[in-house]
Amino acid sequence: MMASPQTAPGHWNSLLSELYRPFGIEPRSVQQASELLCRCVINAEKLSGVIGLAEQFPIGGLFPRLRYESRHNLISIYWDSDSHGSAFSILQIAGYLKLFSWLIGTQIPVLKLQLCTPQGDSISSLVESIFNCNVSGGQRQSALAFEGSWLQRPVIRTYIDLRSILGLPSLALIPWPSPISLKLRVTQLITKTISRHGQAPALGEVASLLGRSYSTLRRQLQQEGTSFQAIKDEWRLQQAKELLQSEKPLADIAIILGFESNSVFSRAFKSWTGIAPSIFRNTQNSS
Repeated sequence: MMASPQTAPGHWNSLLSELYRPFGIEPRSVQQASELLCRCVINAEKLSGVIGLAEQFPIGGLFPRLRYESRHNLISIYWDSDSHGSAFSILQIAGYLKLFSWLIGTQIPVLKLQLCTPQGDSISSLVESIFNCNVSGGQRQSALAFEGSWLQRPVIRTYIDLRSILGLPSLALIPWPSPISLKLRVTQLITKTISRHGQAPALGEVASLLGRSYSTLRRQLQQEGTSFQAIKDEWRLQQAKELLQSEKPLADIAIILGFESNSVFSRAFKSWTGIAPSIFRNTQNSS
């Protein structure tokens, strides 16, 4: 049975169910294990951290054990042969790759893939369709490889994003990520950096995380009709409005949003909205 990255979720579900049934594996068990994996890796800062956590993850044989190594700017991910069969392992590895790609917001291109199964069998055809790369069969270990620079890609997804996929019955059903605007990627990086470190990242730091130079990121944002400062201010304004509906002191809100002081925050908020944050708060509380 052939499949592809664009296969509809229902098709993936049907295919996986067929593979689970002979081994008495309940789809619900896979769903629960998948959700646990997602929750474990969502807070990793970079893809390297995600894969490191995934290496330690296998639960009850539901997922093949991973091992990765870096050599000559090439990342190779190996996985154990699965007692449930090659097709089962391959679809689960496809699920891992989809998850990794989804977390960083970009599909990771596989450069090469080797399998223990003989060259040219039906499994090789299935893999070529899913991973869109050449397959080398008859190898001692199954492995896929991609460029080492991907390990430094930041995880841009948040728990809000995660909730949208937790209902899916398997990791293999996580969609290959659709293109995400650069503005959204920068916004999500600002969100995650502040939540982790308590301060907004600088443009140079964001550029480095996204694998771009300072000038390239600034130019590409201009092409999208925005700027790093505009994105940061937009994010701060949205967060400020939400925080001002709580009882947090203005000084605490200023710190959370990365301002040097309450007065600097107040001036910025007034420049964005035309009113002081205290007046905005009073207005919200009285409505």
